[in-house]
Amino acid sequence: MEELCVALVQKHAHGHVEQNLEDCQKIALQAKKGGAHLVLFPRLWLNGGGGPLAWEGFSSSAAQQALCATAGQLQIAIVVAGAFTQKGELLDKTLLIDEQGRIALEYDSVHPLDAPAFGHGERFGVARVHGFDIGLMSDHDADFPESARMLRLLGAQVVLVDSNRQIRPFYLQQLAVRACENQVGIAMANAPGEEKGRSCAFTPWEMQSAEEAKHVLALAGQEEEGLYYCTFLQKQIMQVRQSAGLWPQRVPAAYQPLFCSGKQ
Repeated sequence: MEELCVALVQKHAHGHVEQNLEDCQKIALQAKKGGAHLVLFPRLWLNGGGGPLAWEGFSSSAAQQALCATAGQLQIAIVVAGAFTQKGELLDKTLLIDEQGRIALEYDSVHPLDAPAFGHGERFGVARVHGFDIGLMSDHDADFPESARMLRLLGAQVVLVDSNRQIRPFYLQQLAVRACENQVGIAMANAPGEEKGRSCAFTPWEMQSAEEAKHVLALAGQEEEGLYYCTFLQKQIMQVRQSAGLWPQRVPAAYQPLFCSGKQ
């Protein structure tokens, strides 16, 4: 597949897991009818305003199986997150269910927004969906440039971010810069609300280009609810990577201190 249409969900979740799962399936169907290959939900969608779920129970539950079955039947990938307890630790966990209904990636946020209440994950990951290499970030991860860089080094072509936070202008700028400096597409879905929302998507562009405005694929308002569609073109992403740009000028040997804890 040469293009990936992503539906960004900017909607409120409910306080009941069962209702959120049902809505997830309905929204996936709506997104499929709208031409989407993948649907991205805001952070902690599964819980809404409710408490955390036990991962050991949910991972083998009929509810998760139904969600995977929906993805497989519609041939649409689903990215959905929740707060889970696992081995006594509270985790901000995002699932990437591929178009065949399989859990292709299970990601525990490395930089959870509500730390130290949440434990943090230990690694990033990339999975292939609809012919694209997809990486996941959650909310606060985007505040750390190392997050997107690690996903790029792991081969990600598109990075998906589930958020549920107040949005300041610099956060959107950060996402645009992450797309540009790492030569990846980036899409973010956020819950609506005052100073929230602003679900968005950016495709990479050449640093020397004066046409970066053309690479804003989607940008929602704050309080509006709805689905916002964006399409990433694999050819365009690869063309940026094959251009001169700054990436070939990287000097990884000089970056070794980044792998140390460093000074506070």
